[in-house]
Amino acid sequence: MIRALKLLLAGTVFTIGAMAQNNGSTQQFTFSLDGTAIAACNGEIIDLTGEVHTVIHLSNSSSGQFNAFTHSNYQGVTGVGEETGATYRAHDSFHTHMVMNPDGHTVYSSEESVNLVATGNNAPSTLSVVVIHMVTQPDGTVTANVDHVRSDCK
Repeated sequence: MIRALKLLLAGTVFTIGAMAQNNGSTQQFTFSLDGTAIAACNGEIIDLTGEVHTVIHLSNSSSGQFNAFTHSNYQGVTGVGEETGATYRAHDSFHTHMVMNPDGHTVYSSEESVNLVATGNNAPSTLSVVVIHMVTQPDGTVTANVDHVRSDCK
């Protein structure tokens, strides 16, 4: 589910990339979320519903450098565990920044924090953080690739 959201956001960035002007362009939108997440602490699949709010800012510099910033967060997202029936409140914050230089050198960074808070039952709450940083050279060679994933149970 989270990967699908990232792909949607990445596609949106490239789709509206043509709208970016030297002074920049900012778009906001909200869409319905109807998907699943996996609680890292007990492996339970959680069916989620609610909304995701997203802000995208695009800009081009006079030198031809393209910048894309995104921020998304859950709004009113709740879920139910498929095995235990436990109820959850889901909080998510997702940030990305991509810089594309005219020579093809690209830097991409993202950080996502997902907090699945179990309410009124014995199911554990989960906080997961994913950090990605990648640098790509003009020939497509990846010269830096950092993936950090951490989950804490409460």
